[in-house]
Amino acid sequence: MNIAICDENNGEYIKNQTLRFMHKREVEISCFIFETAVNLLSSNEIFDIVILDTNFSKMSSVQISNYLKRQNNAVALIIVADDYSCLNDAFDVGAIRYLVKPDDDTLFCALDSAIDYINNETEECYLENNGRIKRISKSSIIYLEISGRKTKIVTKNESFLSNVKMQEFQKSLNPAQFASPHKSFFVNLGQISECRRFGGQYYLFMSDNKFIPITRTRRAEFEKTYYHFLKNKKLT
Repeated sequence: MNIAICDENNGEYIKNQTLRFMHKREVEISCFIFETAVNLLSSNEIFDIVILDTNFSKMSSVQISNYLKRQNNAVALIIVADDYSCLNDAFDVGAIRYLVKPDDDTLFCALDSAIDYINNETEECYLENNGRIKRISKSSIIYLEISGRKTKIVTKNESFLSNVKMQEFQKSLNPAQFASPHKSFFVNLGQISECRRFGGQYYLFMSDNKFIPITRTRRAEFEKTYYHFLKNKKLT
């Protein structure tokens, strides 16, 4: 588990307390301290938990959090602040905890909640791929695509083909998280960057820069599912 601590003043202290807590929970972690947003955004690491101080950068917490969620939609965000002035922003980005001048016990409770959140959000599945069994996080899937007689699975880090039919995948993926805008695609709603219209045709612009069409017959049902997803994520 990778943890990013974004605090230019108390990073070392938070790191030591985090290591202490995770050791008691017997959770293996790597901790990274960032004192500037430039260093955080240029990192190649994918983070599971991010402890973000609202005074960390001139960039807003929303901007930084949105970037982190594009890297890992299931990242557990813990916002640390001096007061409640940024509380609404924390709700907007789906932070799991908002801590005002936290003491150690409050931080530990937040870390405990982050572990529970990750365990729930990073449900895994096992897929056959060229005679091998691959284990992937369901939240890492960007979309599925029918490719001939196979199913193409595109994740944040790789893509591969499976002999398992699309319909079988659909049975195992959360219908509140995944939907089908086209008979050949099944997309992760959390990996949609935006919806665009070209020449009367609507498309989804996915986080890997792929354009996926929304067919006219599926548009109404897809939009209903997508808006419900956004509402639950408190992004509308």
